Amino acid sequence: MIKELRPSAAESYLQDKDEVLVAGRVYQKADKEKYQIIYLENNSIKYRQQSLRESRLIIYDEYKENVRIGDILTVHGKIRFFENARNPGNFDSKLYYQKQDIHANVWAESVQKREGKAYTLIEKLENELYQFRQEWKSKLCEQMGEQDGNTLSAMILGEKSQMDEELRELYQKNGIGHILAISGLHLSFIGIGMYKILRRITGSYPVGGAFGILFLALYILMVGLTVSAVRALTMFLFRVGADMAGRHYDAPTALSVAAVVVLLWRPLSLNDGGFWLSFGAVFGVLAVVPVLQGWMERKYPENKGGRMQKSDRISMTYRICMSIVQGLTASLGINLIILPVLLYYFFEFPIYSLFLNLFVIPLMSVLLFMGMAGSLFSVFFLPLSGACFWICGGILRLYEMSCNLALTLPGARFVAGKPEIWQITVYYGILVIILLLLREKERLREYVDGVDDVEGAESKKYKTCRRGNFSRKHAGRGSGRSIQKREDSKLDVGVQRRVTRLGRFALMLGMAGIIVLTHRWGERGKLTAVILDVGQGDGIFMRGPEGETYLVDGGSSDVKKVGQYRIEPFLKSQGAGVIDYVLISHGDSDHVNGVEELMERQNIGVKIKTLVLPMQEVWDEALAGIAEKAKEYGIRVVVIEPGQSIKEGDMTITCIQPGNPGTEAENRESEGRDADEEYEPGNASSMVLAVKFGEFDMLLTGDVEGKGEEQLTKQLEKRYRDCRWEILKAAHHGSKNSSSEEFLRQVKPAYAFISAGRENLYGHPHQETIERLTDVGSKIYSTQGNGALIVEVEDGETMKVGK
Repeated sequence: MIKELRPSAAESYLQDKDEVLVAGRVYQKADKEKYQIIYLENNSIKYRQQSLRESRLIIYDEYKENVRIGDILTVHGKIRFFENARNPGNFDSKLYYQKQDIHANVWAESVQKREGKAYTLIEKLENELYQFRQEWKSKLCEQMGEQDGNTLSAMILGEKSQMDEELRELYQKNGIGHILAISGLHLSFIGIGMYKILRRITGSYPVGGAFGILFLALYILMVGLTVSAVRALTMFLFRVGADMAGRHYDAPTALSVAAVVVLLWRPLSLNDGGFWLSFGAVFGVLAVVPVLQGWMERKYPENKGGRMQKSDRISMTYRICMSIVQGLTASLGINLIILPVLLYYFFEFPIYSLFLNLFVIPLMSVLLFMGMAGSLFSVFFLPLSGACFWICGGILRLYEMSCNLALTLPGARFVAGKPEIWQITVYYGILVIILLLLREKERLREYVDGVDDVEGAESKKYKTCRRGNFSRKHAGRGSGRSIQKREDSKLDVGVQRRVTRLGRFALMLGMAGIIVLTHRWGERGKLTAVILDVGQGDGIFMRGPEGETYLVDGGSSDVKKVGQYRIEPFLKSQGAGVIDYVLISHGDSDHVNGVEELMERQNIGVKIKTLVLPMQEVWDEALAGIAEKAKEYGIRVVVIEPGQSIKEGDMTITCIQPGNPGTEAENRESEGRDADEEYEPGNASSMVLAVKFGEFDMLLTGDVEGKGEEQLTKQLEKRYRDCRWEILKAAHHGSKNSSSEEFLRQVKPAYAFISAGRENLYGHPHQETIERLTDVGSKIYSTQGNGALIVEVEDGETMKVGK
């Protein structure tokens, strides 16, 4: 795995945006709305006089050249390298593609195809399967409409490129996103179904197995190799092999071998959430579900033939209820295993997924069958095809309605944040102990049942003796048995008490395990502040000593959907499913557009309790608009005046300006304003906040500049003359028009944090600002080079700065 983590030749010798000439073989392609993605392997990269070898590359082709798998292409363009996550919890594109041995991409300026290429048999087969897949997708969209057709294409063909993004996210947030992955459910339905049909038709295990394997291999070749597909294929081969050899199918061994195969194929899959979810779910079915369902099986007494005895018949309603309970138990068993994985990679758990999957998974088999049958019938019998697709559409409507309904219920999503490795280790240790306790409990119950069965037999025999004419000798023996029966009864009661205690202890351990896994340990009594990398914009997260959460600004001018893709994932990774206060410095879009996204996504994202705005005299249309939007979404809107504070324990967040604490006349005099002069909205009137926690002081300045900064300097000299500022969040992304010499001589921060986008159009931070900060002895950190900047303050004294 160390080899896979090393930089590739291109990463070692080339710079981002270098112009290169690439030659390589097409091994995969995918169509997007505005461009196509071409995957090249065995690449030769020419840069000036150098020639480099690169195993795999991605080409983005806006011209949509007609290429086929197996073609040799020559591509001219600028090479780009993938980035690591810029904030905790953000998507790590570098690691994602590194797992596939892809280290760079090229936006093509020209694409040329080598003529006269002779395709191999495998390449011809791959092209035919690709064409078949595209035609099948077109048929689904034609018959069911764009949205349903693309959704069903994702489920059957693994083609998710044009699926509705909101619907995909809806499935994921409700814990049923697994139905969109080509997984064991799909392969079992297709492979095992074909295997069983052919085995019955031919009466031969080898013939059925061979055709089943062939059919499944072609299907995987069409939809693409994924971790779950390789796992399912490996386990399917084990099952068919066992049947053909007349041996017992050993699922745990098959699962272990599948894991080895996947890791040999892609060693970095160990860092892939999909790997752990796929194998964890199957492990839960094999190891945990049988233990949890063991006691349920005792509710259905069966004779040796497997049929319910006449004396033990139960109502159909009771059977249905018990089937539901069994399904919930199975769902619970799987989720107990994958819960740490879900929290580690996705930071939240959909509570109602336990219930949704009770009908989503069974209906998925119906959906796959009807989708495939409808596609087949569309060739020669359209009415029957329409009926099949009508059923598919009904199931998809049911999925969507159920997901929307689940999100409206209280506690639909539990946002716990990303757990530490030690928390996961302790949780699994506790889970093992619980399973051992449940096994012991079941063993003791079997013992009690055995005693009851013996006593029942003895009682029946004794009654028979009493009806007969037996001697006192026999009666004496019966009396001895009565004494033994009383002793056994005492033992029986003791064992039952032990069973009860084991059950209660297991329940308490389970609760302790959940608490260990989901609690945010070590955060009480500490202030955490994070300057987020939002590109060219501002976004500052804080968690106070008593656990309340704050977001100061949140927006960007160069990162699209910054709220959805940068701010929200970070907040969830910190366990901040609710933000207590969102404070907006001013109305520029690079400070507010991410906050607006958070408001719109509250039902599936992060909830906001209170929106805090500067005094109303400085509001512009943007601030008035965000205030109105907040009210529409049920968010409390408050205005903070200069001198007012938000207090939490030993921490205070004080508004310094715009405006001054005091009477209007005093404010005009101190600010040098005429009686008829009004505050002007914009950068100069940015909200400035002083954060104090014990001996720690931090100054957040928004985009303040010009007159606003001059007034701020006077305020600091008047009211904060003796304050020692540990951290200054430099105003306006490090612009030369802010952080003047006079201001910096007054503040003299130990650290200066700058939030600016890489390669931004404004040249932020300006060199003049850097020099002025350096002159006053500040240590400078920028999100450009470091990503998110993290400050932790223990007990108001010890400060740690990280990234």
